[in-house]
Amino acid sequence: MSEDNFTTQDLTVLPPAKDKFNVKVKMKLDKRLFKAHKGVLALLIGQPAAGKTTVILNLLGNFLKFYYENVHFIGPAFEHDPTLKELTEYYGNVHSSMANGVINSIIKQQGEMDLAEKTNCAIIIDDLMAQADFKSTNQTALGKLCSIHRHVLGGALPTEDDPDIPKSGGLLLISNQRLFSSIPRNARACADVIILGKVANREEYGMFIKEYGLTFGGNEQLQEMINYVQSTPYSFLCLYLFGDLDPETGNQPVAYKNFAEKLYPTERWPAKELKI
Repeated sequence: MSEDNFTTQDLTVLPPAKDKFNVKVKMKLDKRLFKAHKGVLALLIGQPAAGKTTVILNLLGNFLKFYYENVHFIGPAFEHDPTLKELTEYYGNVHSSMANGVINSIIKQQGEMDLAEKTNCAIIIDDLMAQADFKSTNQTALGKLCSIHRHVLGGALPTEDDPDIPKSGGLLLISNQRLFSSIPRNARACADVIILGKVANREEYGMFIKEYGLTFGGNEQLQEMINYVQSTPYSFLCLYLFGDLDPETGNQPVAYKNFAEKLYPTERWPAKELKI
């Protein structure tokens, strides 16, 4: 795929990308994949077969290598799913469990690095509820990591000798089959990006809309966006809670369909000035 024929349509979730994204399109991916090199906590949510693993494999998997020297994959799918074999073999850091000891060892490893050798780190947790040791009430290490992910997972930092080094940060991506009822509180509170696919338990949508309706123009408007996105199979509503990389948008919340089609704020779903 050359830079000349690259379009935003190439970033839709399906069909799975067969061509590897090359260096020439790195910056265009940069504009779409939620400021990954700046440090972000993303929640990827959807029922089985919604396309969560496809997102990880065909978008994030082909993108991470441009920004991260150190990537950890946590979850049984990374051990047993043959479609993920090439991705996990490339990085090698595969963990079957997200036990506190696993998370704490990653935090410790990053914290002990000298600045000169410090690398940007990404952690991908697939299917949170499928973890054998999942207990939403006592995953203290994961909760801690959610709160400090920008500081712990980051690489380069400005120094007195070289103040112009751009501050960078890590990526923490948590995939799950439900919404708020099973995602740890710290993860929900610290999330920068929500990637929402179809969810089997529709009651969870009410909780989701109640949480983010005011951020995206009101409850009815967010419900309309969800309905629009999910009228197409294997599509995701991507909510950038603190804006994306577009300089015209700045820090204003932005919503996309499949990373490419901007939904909010637009003429169809304009930003609303809320009087509270």
